[in-house]
Amino acid sequence: MTIELVIGQNTPIDASLAYQLSLEAEGWAIGALVKKSGVYTSLNNEAGVNLVKQSLYLNLQDAHSTLEEILIYCEQGPAAKPLIHATLITSLTGEQVIACSSGNIDTQLQVLEAIHIYFKNGQWKIKSFFQGYSGGKQALFQAKSLTQHTPFATATSAPLNTPTPPTPGVPISAKLTWSASCAEHFDTSSAYLGSEFSALSSLNFFCLYILKSGQRGVIYGADEHTQGSLEGIPYCKTLTNADKGESELLFNSAYSHKMFKYIICAEITEGSRCWKDTQVQLAIHLDNQLTHCNIDSALHTPFYVLGSIEIIGTQATLKRIDQYFHSPADIASAVGFSRA
Repeated sequence: MTIELVIGQNTPIDASLAYQLSLEAEGWAIGALVKKSGVYTSLNNEAGVNLVKQSLYLNLQDAHSTLEEILIYCEQGPAAKPLIHATLITSLTGEQVIACSSGNIDTQLQVLEAIHIYFKNGQWKIKSFFQGYSGGKQALFQAKSLTQHTPFATATSAPLNTPTPPTPGVPISAKLTWSASCAEHFDTSSAYLGSEFSALSSLNFFCLYILKSGQRGVIYGADEHTQGSLEGIPYCKTLTNADKGESELLFNSAYSHKMFKYIICAEITEGSRCWKDTQVQLAIHLDNQLTHCNIDSALHTPFYVLGSIEIIGTQATLKRIDQYFHSPADIASAVGFSRA
């Protein structure tokens, strides 16, 4: 169930979960401040907190013990819409847990303090704030005793408890390529889409994952809400270009110390009778080693499981499965995902 916050209202959040805070803020630039040991600085290389475009990725379990608050602000651009909407979803399941809106924004306000995420009385909370400054970002920085020209650490004056960037880990990636125009290879009258359509193949990655923390979930390339994330859980994301017949599964190796097992699957989403029709190839880059695989079965099964990638320490291994399945539930049962 989604909690709808009104302006000024707060609610507790579970600090053991990872989150993505997304803002729909057309024409606004999104920024963030962090407060540690009573001092505000601009967000820069902070453990457990990452801002990418209009989304904040949050994993409070990784945050430094001195972190007290994360302040999300919005700076008005020349074509800014007078409404901002924010949603908080859990990275593990994609479930929307909290939502809030600014209401109609006064055009005189150049900068808004939109969302506060803060630690108080032993609990993390999120607050819908949406209060602003007509004096722009400079007024916000002055209110927080932070100067606009020195928001980041300098070589001679580092902020307290600067986190050490994670050491890059095992390089991993996978690439799925196929022939998009499968009508060239077989009679389209027997394709999934029917004879009245031009049969164009589309494939994507489907991946079950388990992290070292025990958290588990699914990456599904055909749905933009479950395509994964490089900055937050599961530290892996799919990118698909159906026109070119390419789908990639990318991993952020900086978080390999959190990764454990990824079960690599591919799916035919439309247009083909079987894998052989698509002339599909799968390439895995694992620890600087390249593995090629041709998926050429004539079976009418939409899912193929290559195998599982396991990351232990600085070593990554690929355990081949090479089987075909009718549904994600069949895959989960066969590989023991629910019991792992």
